Amino acid sequence: MNIMFSDVNPIPIKTAMNLFGFEAGECKLPLVPMSAKGYHDLKDCLAKYDLLDKYHVD
Repeated sequence: MNIMFSDVNPIPIKTAMNLFGFEAGECKLPLVPMSAKGYHDLKDCLAKYDLLDKYHVD
């Protein structure tokens, strides 16, 4: 749950949805995409709980 609040809402949520294969798109300005570190932290957390495998995402 903490990873979903690691950045300004809805940035982590939209990033996670895109990782799951849903086309959530980019956040609208003034919001920006997650940093590279934030992206990798989110992806690692989702993989830790086998959430990415569940949705067949690399």
